[in-house]
Amino acid sequence: MQKRKEAVQLDLALNDKQHEITATKLAKSIPVVKSSVTRWRNGKNKMDSSIMKTVAKEIHSVALHYSLARADYNILSFKESKRVSKDLFATTVDQKKEEHDRQEVQDKAFESAAVPKEHRTGKDYECINNYVEQLMEEIGSEITELLTFCKYVGLDANELIKKFNEKCGG
Repeated sequence: MQKRKEAVQLDLALNDKQHEITATKLAKSIPVVKSSVTRWRNGKNKMDSSIMKTVAKEIHSVALHYSLARADYNILSFKESKRVSKDLFATTVDQKKEEHDRQEVQDKAFESAAVPKEHRTGKDYECINNYVEQLMEEIGSEITELLTFCKYVGLDANELIKKFNEKCGG
């Protein structure tokens, strides 16, 4: 059985030394019994959004906040491939093909967008919608990659996002 995303993120956050919070401390601060935190962490119970917001604030988890934003604001999560390739060359070939396919979708969408609205066909709108859906998935994937990379190299994603928002006036 695959863990829910919030369970995986909670587990990662509680194992992260940067957060310096234990399941016991988290349970006391919410407040809930420690067994609730354990069940969430193991994916046996699902956190409701109000609890998840409290947990995300308590452990300062950008990943949980992003997960909440996807749910609260209907932001799509990136599509996860069910297929896993263990061969580096095959993975590279697949990646090149996917990149080529994405470029074709973008090109068709841009051509369709260049057609005046009153002359667009159903096919034009389909091309535009396909590109927008694909773009939203890519943005979600890029955000997830950023969060994962920051965690891997030991950077505080919260600080980087705060600096970016200050710089851009967000």
